[in-house]
Amino acid sequence: AAHAGSSLSAAAQRVSTLLFAAAVARRSKTARRAKKGEEPALESAMGVDYTELRNLLDSKDYKAADAETRRLLIVLAGDGAVKRGWVYFSEVKTIPEVDFMTLDGLWQHFSGGKFGFTPQRKAWRQVRGQFDKFAEQVSWFTDKWQNRNWPDEFVYDDKAAPAGHLPLTNCIRGAQVLDELLNHPSFAKKKTTTKKGGGMSMLAFGASRQRESEPMAFAGASRSKVRSEERRVGKEC
Repeated sequence: AAHAGSSLSAAAQRVSTLLFAAAVARRSKTARRAKKGEEPALESAMGVDYTELRNLLDSKDYKAADAETRRLLIVLAGDGAVKRGWVYFSEVKTIPEVDFMTLDGLWQHFSGGKFGFTPQRKAWRQVRGQFDKFAEQVSWFTDKWQNRNWPDEFVYDDKAAPAGHLPLTNCIRGAQVLDELLNHPSFAKKKTTTKKGGGMSMLAFGASRQRESEPMAFAGASRSKVRSEERRVGKEC
């Protein structure tokens, strides 16, 4: 019995090693395609179909592509996210690296590198994770704490919008979901990623259902300020 148990354990370890190697190979293939400027393969570790997103981005329908991206992120975050209708910040890191790279790769490819999580991460790191400065840099804010009304006032044009403007992330309860997206484990696998620096200090209070009826407020200072901004500003991003 002990011998049989040992054999099963060894077999399980081999399977685990093979699955890990396959995942590494998929990541490497995706990264090579992106580096060559090739259209990303529609790869998924969860069997998710990215055809609709690919076609929307190809036709430059960025508004619809943004909505489709939100839907896909909810699916990728798991059953809990699907049931509640939004992604909680702790679920972001569970999104498979291959799927996250597919999403990011499609946005970058069809926008000529203008949109996607990678250009957003670059802007995020430039401002040291300060959300208000990030929102101004990518033009989610038009001025200090002056947000655009969601969804119509955002810029769905890769010629007119600044780098990192899309896709949009709901930050009604704080920027923790955005922070998790822009520090997803897939970035650590990219050879071009800069070595991670010191810790980030910010106040964030989780995630929120993405509905047009909810007011939009961004994290930046204190819970009281967020509440006051919720009363002052318009709809979500």
